[in-house]
Order: sequence, then C-alpha cells, then structure tokens
Amino acid sequence: MPYDYGPGEVILRDEPGSRDRVSVVFPEDTPHEDAEARVRDVAEANGLEVADLDVVDNSGPDTVRVQVTTPVGTATSLLGATVPASVAQQWAGLSESGEVHLSLPRWSTVDGDPKRHDGDVVMGGEAISYRQAWWIPVLPALLLVVLPVVIHLLLRGYARRQVASEEERDVRVHRLRVATSATLLGGMLLLVAGSLLGGQDGVTLLLAAVAPEAPGWLAIAVRFSLLLLALVLVVLAVLLAVVPADRELRRTEQSTGGAVREAVRAFLVIGVLGGVVGGIGGAVMVWDTWAYLAFLVVVMVVVAVLGPMLISRMMRTRELPEPHRSRLREQLEAHDVRVRDLRMIDTRGGKVVNAAISGVLPQLRYVFVTDHALEVLSEEDLEAVLAHEAGHGKGHHLLIKAGAALLPLLLIVGGGWAAREQLGRLLETVPLWGVLAAVWLIVPVLLITVQGVVGIALEKRADDYAARTVGAERLASALDALAEANVAKRRTGWLWNLLQQHPGLEGRIARLRSAPRSEAPADG
Repeated sequence: MPYDYGPGEVILRDEPGSRDRVSVVFPEDTPHEDAEARVRDVAEANGLEVADLDVVDNSGPDTVRVQVTTPVGTATSLLGATVPASVAQQWAGLSESGEVHLSLPRWSTVDGDPKRHDGDVVMGGEAISYRQAWWIPVLPALLLVVLPVVIHLLLRGYARRQVASEEERDVRVHRLRVATSATLLGGMLLLVAGSLLGGQDGVTLLLAAVAPEAPGWLAIAVRFSLLLLALVLVVLAVLLAVVPADRELRRTEQSTGGAVREAVRAFLVIGVLGGVVGGIGGAVMVWDTWAYLAFLVVVMVVVAVLGPMLISRMMRTRELPEPHRSRLREQLEAHDVRVRDLRMIDTRGGKVVNAAISGVLPQLRYVFVTDHALEVLSEEDLEAVLAHEAGHGKGHHLLIKAGAALLPLLLIVGGGWAAREQLGRLLETVPLWGVLAAVWLIVPVLLITVQGVVGIALEKRADDYAARTVGAERLASALDALAEANVAKRRTGWLWNLLQQHPGLEGRIARLRSAPRSEAPADG
C-alpha cells in the first residue's frame, strides 16, 4: 500500500489466508477514538469479523490511518481469488469520493480491464477476480533447494580445479578463499533478492493453502525461519564444496562433518538471538521510529559489550594452557592492557594460526589464540603478535570500529525518517520491493566499505604500536610466520583487503622493514 493515500480514501488489501486488511485514511486532526469508532461501526453494521485493529499516525501527508484485519477476498484456487463487489459496498460509506481501492499482491493478473488508480484497482459494481504469477509458490523451493545445489556444484568444480592446478599453493588457496567469500556474498544477495521479489509471498501463499486460518504472526515466523534455513543451506553447500579442497591444499586435518556441525551450531545461536532481537525491534519500530533508533543503539552497545563472552562460548574455547597463559598475561600487563581471560580456540584440525583481542570493556575483554598458533609460532613471534593485539586494546580500536558500524546505520535510518515524505512520493513510481532491494544492497556495501577503510587504518596503528614496543623486524618476522603457516598469499588486491579489513601482508611487512629502526613507521 502506498504511503501517500489522502484523507477520505479506503483501501482493501487481499492476501492469502487470514491476513486480509482494510485501511481507512482520515485527516490528521481526527481523534483516534473517533476514527476507530467509525471503522468499528461499519464492521459491526455489516457483521464483519475484526481480528485486529491499529491506528497509525502519519501514514501519508497529514493523515491518520485505521487498519483493520478482516476478510476481503475468497480464494478460488492456489493462485486465484475473487473480491466480491459487496465488500467494497460495505466500506464505501467511509470514502469521501465513494471509490474503494483494491490493492492486490504483486505480479497479479486481473481479469478484464477494471479502472486503475496508482496501480490499485478501483472497485465498481462487479467482483474482481485475479491470479497470482505461477512462479510465486515455486520461488521458495528454488531458494531452498535449487540455489544451494547449484552453488555446491559450481563451487565444488572450481575447488577441484584448484587442487589439480600446478600453480603455487598459496595462490590456489587464495583463489579458493576469494571464491568462497564471493559465493557466500552472492548467495546471500540472491536469497534477499528472491525473498523480496516474491519468495515471502510464495511462503504466505503455501501457508494459506495448508493452514488458511493461521494468524499473521505465524506467517512472519515461518518466513523468517525459512529464510534462515535457506541461508544455512547455502553455507552448508559452500562448506561441503570447499572443506575437502582446503584440507588437501593446506594439508589440514579438519573434517567436513566437524565444519558442518560447527556452522549449524553457530547459526542456531545466531538465529534464535536474531529472531528475538528482530521481533522486539519490529514491535518498537511500529510503535515509534525514534524509539527504534534508540533500540538500534542499545543493541549495538550490548553486542559490543557482551559479544566477546558470546564468542567465547559459541566457539567452545577453553582456558589457555600453561606456561603460555602466565607468560602472555605477564606480557599484557607489561603493555598495561587488562583482560578478563585468555582463551584458546580449538580449530579441530583446521591448522589456523591467529590471535585476536575482543571487548570494549576491560572487565569483559578477552584475548583469543588458536591452538595451532601455540604449536608453530616461536615465543618471539607470539610476543610480537600479542603486542599487535595489545595495540588494538590500548588504542580502543574495537570501540572505534563499533562506532564506525553504528554511524552509517543511524545516518540511513535517520535520513529515511527525515525524508519520509520524499520516500512516499518515490513509492508512487518505484515499487516497494525495489526500494527495499536498494536498501539491502546499499547498507551492506556502505558498512563493508566503512568497516574496511577504518579496519585497515587501525591495523596499521596496531602495527605501529607493536613496532615501537617489540621492534618492527620482530613483528615483520611474525607476520611472515603467520603467512607461511596459514598458506596465505602475501600480495592481495584492494577489494580483498577491504573485505578482510586488513592491509595486504606484503605491504604490511614491507612497511615495517622500510621504517627507521629508531621510530615507528608513519601511517600510510
């Protein structure tokens, strides 16, 4: 339904199942009680069942909208439905012009040639019959089954070609990593696009056929669950294609089954938390937009503060063994960096060499070190890597990155609210799914760009700190050891560096070794 319906207009919305709606638009100065009473009077006079009723301010310029959930159309088949003329006549008394508009599902084909208004059908003295596009109920199956299978087959073929290639091992591993990242991003974009273009409508249609009296909240829950399931299946398809090739190329001991189990476990945790937060956020957004902005800020602060604790439990970390634990804690104390705990990540044969500091508050800050890093790095290399992580902690880099993630979101949401009238006019010519698709594309690109630029700059600052405290050559040597152990390509492109939020290893090492030994290297 467009956002700029004027006062005195009545709009019928026919949807599969029990989610039909009638919206009546009143002038802004109409008291909510009066608007609600007029709508209820019509419903009671016509013996209509009212499942839900909401009064919403500013649904368009200077308006108040009353939205009531009540039957509109009658299904004639899985794809077809008819809206009787009597339904329009029941509500015509609330329309200043006497016209009642009918808003149909996207991609619908209407029988005959009825009068139109801004894309809606104007109800006359005859019933309106329509059919939805044949591919709408097919689209969920395409997203749930066909997309993961195609992704798996294409990526598995590419992975096998990299294994069979005779090029340098780090080049082949890098290509596989790039292909994996590109496939995951592309798969997620296709899922979102498919969902916006009709996947959600298809789920609603199929649910209505199975359970026609299902409440609206159940349809929302089913759509969210199936979208999450489709995402899990895409990730599993990627893992099943990539893990065997990665195991052969990097000569690891990671099992495909183990990687799949860890991915499923992570998605279950994230899915449950995301569903709870998303549900609360949706309710807050309906209530008040500024409250929703405040909610976003609170959520990001909570994630920044409690995220390390969640990571520690989700990744099944364990206490760093001695003597590494005591030695690394002493080194952190020498850097004047306080942490709650030092944890070891079990890579389960993945042979990943890495370390990270996480947490904006010292009381909830953790240092994570992979098991393979303890096995292959020398004490000097491990000390240099820890000095780099200490540089992140002392420079409050995690707090800066959280702010860099929050600012674009606030600008987008705040800008959208400030320009809501212009967006309403935009919706006159651009369908809602097109606007949503643009938002889904712009927001990730903006976040990736901002986080990438900020992340690269902060990595250089952390390198500078480590160079000042343990020496530039020691850190360069440690980075060399990391690259060798991870079979990482040293020279990488700017786009990959942006996605990884790290400068290329070759540039980092060259920058450290070219800096004067008596001072930190300059940013650049």
